[in-house]
Amino acid sequence: MTTLSTLTRLAAAILLPCHLANAVEAAEAERYPIWWSPALELESLDKIDERRRKRFWPERHEGVPVYKDGDTSTEPAEIENCWTLEQLPREGYVTPNENDNRFIKGLSRMCTALDMLESAAAAKVSYVSDFVMTAEALDYLPAMVNIAPGCDWLCRQYQANERRIPLSRFEAEFDVKPKVLSELKLEGWTDWRFYGVEILARADFNGDGLEDLLVEARAHTLQGTWGAMALYL
Repeated sequence: MTTLSTLTRLAAAILLPCHLANAVEAAEAERYPIWWSPALELESLDKIDERRRKRFWPERHEGVPVYKDGDTSTEPAEIENCWTLEQLPREGYVTPNENDNRFIKGLSRMCTALDMLESAAAAKVSYVSDFVMTAEALDYLPAMVNIAPGCDWLCRQYQANERRIPLSRFEAEFDVKPKVLSELKLEGWTDWRFYGVEILARADFNGDGLEDLLVEARAHTLQGTWGAMALYL
């Protein structure tokens, strides 16, 4: 005859592994939680949509003017936040000003980062949890994060990336002077161009369980109008 104490022990034997498994899963989820930079001005993950609707320039009354392509009868609109930046181009609005166009593309990197965070998950495993921007970081960052104009430069960076040449060796060829600004940001420059690299977020962005770094790269010339921004995972 099965006693009450025997049933209790059996229940414990069955349930304890389940509780332990759940505890391990919870610990793994919390071990490498989703993190984002203060530069994104995001209070919490459940306020991403609210952040999308926040104005890029709260102190200004107007945004970037855009016009319905080929339609002079429609009133112009303004891109003033991530929501309008994503929605208005879908409705056929464009800007005829090339400088404004580049400006809008620069703003889109923040909106893309928010989109990626919305679908991100906490990582189970990380090999980059202690990675910060130091002088040694240049030995691990790929050459591709230094974006620059023209295939003469960009094609060389693709080749360097394929050969696993780090940013430190690639920049040494062009006499780039790097400077660490914080644990999240570094900059470099030559006599004619500037570049910057910044960590924006850490999370599992592609669903493989590993922690990824979301890095923003930007560059511009010091003697002209060219400039660009890009995100790398």
